[in-house]
Amino acid sequence: MNGTHRPLIRPSAAVLAAALATMLASDARAAGLKAVIITQPPNRPGITPVGDPVYIYNFAAYLQPGYSLHLGDSIILKGLLGAPLVTGTYAPDYAGEVGQLAGAGWVISHRMSDPADSGPWPTPWVPGDPPPTVPITDVTFKFVPGDAGPASVPDDPGATPLFLGIFQVYTALLPDLGPNFSMTFGYEIHAHTIGGARYDQTGDTVTISTAVPEPGAILMLGLGAAPLAWSARRRRAA
Repeated sequence: MNGTHRPLIRPSAAVLAAALATMLASDARAAGLKAVIITQPPNRPGITPVGDPVYIYNFAAYLQPGYSLHLGDSIILKGLLGAPLVTGTYAPDYAGEVGQLAGAGWVISHRMSDPADSGPWPTPWVPGDPPPTVPITDVTFKFVPGDAGPASVPDDPGATPLFLGIFQVYTALLPDLGPNFSMTFGYEIHAHTIGGARYDQTGDTVTISTAVPEPGAILMLGLGAAPLAWSARRRRAA
């Protein structure tokens, strides 16, 4: 009897081991990359003037191959200057779109620190003018899937990142920023690998500017290659 069972058991174990190895390898490849990359939009300023002292922060988000967004997964934009709770915040609307994001949406929440915690403004102003202090706000966008279920990008070499849309936050209380002013903010991503494992991405930054980015500069912005002056200032203030 034992001799007849062993050939059946061994192939089953081998199949299970191979399947597990494939899943872990997929997750391991994904874990070495980023789940979502946030950049300045490629065809517009990252900071758009609306009327003194109101500006719009614009962030483009891209879900990367090997990752997925499930119910409650989130994008957190951290340390946004001059964005009190009374200003508007807007997430992409997929209601009229076709595909896996059709009917999906985002639940938005804010966490604002006291304006006094913002410390000195990191950029020098006109000599004699006092450096302004403004509120600092973290904005969280939590994903709500549509009828198609979680948003995902296959873990394939030729897979294209999924454009999640433009996320916008209105500001107030900011002085005139000028035509080539830029700011660097942090962001966090809480998502899943394509294999279903939870994946938390922290420590990334995005630089946005009042100028339209040069061609080819978006990748550098997404990888956080710009100076981290504002992030360092926040650590010192903490």
